[in-house]
Amino acid sequence: MITITSRQAGFRRCGIAHPVRPVDYPDDRFSAEELKVLQAEPMLNLSIGKEEEKKGSKQNAGSGKKEEKKGSEESEDEQ
Repeated sequence: MITITSRQAGFRRCGIAHPVRPVDYPDDRFSAEELKVLQAEPMLNLSIGKEEEKKGSKQNAGSGKKEEKKGSEESEDEQ
């Protein structure tokens, strides 16, 4: 599993507009050359690992906290 997160929404590399949220791709999605390009790109955060490891690390990383915070900020703006 390859997970890519962009530092800027819509940043394009290797024919893909990468969002700021993490996106998972299968291991065979990119060629070896494309992986080199993606790994060398400072605008992208790239992690390569097994799907099971990703699921566990996402749960432990507190990824839901950002979503909750965004929701509370939006509700403050609406008031």
